[in-house]
Amino acid sequence: MEDVEELDEEVEMADELNAEALDRIEEFLIKTEFPFERVDEGFWLIHDEFDQIDNIVILHSPPVVTFRVKLLDVPDLDDEIRLRLYSKLLELNAESMVAGAYGLEDESVVIVDTLQAKNIDFNEFQASIDSIALAIREHYQPLKRLIEGEEEVQVVTSPSQDLSLDEMLDEQEKLGTSEVLDEKIEDDIDEEVETEIDEKVEAELDRELEAELEDQDISRELESN
Repeated sequence: MEDVEELDEEVEMADELNAEALDRIEEFLIKTEFPFERVDEGFWLIHDEFDQIDNIVILHSPPVVTFRVKLLDVPDLDDEIRLRLYSKLLELNAESMVAGAYGLEDESVVIVDTLQAKNIDFNEFQASIDSIALAIREHYQPLKRLIEGEEEVQVVTSPSQDLSLDEMLDEQEKLGTSEVLDEKIEDDIDEEVETEIDEKVEAELDRELEAELEDQDISRELESN
């Protein structure tokens, strides 16, 4: 009888912790100010076409919270392109992902990150979403071209990725993402070569403008996935 009572207490405690985690996640989503919908209990979708983070799935499956987005379908590829794709994904995981990692799921390229639900805080919750958004913006087009067999384009690695996660969050609070990028670029360039600074700043502005022009196409393709 005592064993049954203890089991009931444990179940009741687990239900309370689960309810607290659900409320905390929804509170965090509201705080991010991203448009989202609650599809089911413990299951949310973020929709923000402007920032190219449409259809990010957030799933609470105790004891973890999983973030997932389907980036690209992987059609029947020849061996050489498939090998190049897998190598590139491993390279990006090692060198470019601030949080989460690339993987393959049902012949699709996905980005997945997981956090412990019990002690989750807003900073790491926001960092997971930001990492996925950054990966979509910087990696989607190069990976798409690679899969389509076009000449591989060098993936741009943001200098902010040299910072630790806490440092990046601190810098992003003080400055905008583009300002952090500009500051890191300027620190890495020889102060005596001022013309190179102007060229790099101009190139960065051109890259941002190019990315904005591609936003609508990327969003439409992600929606179709």
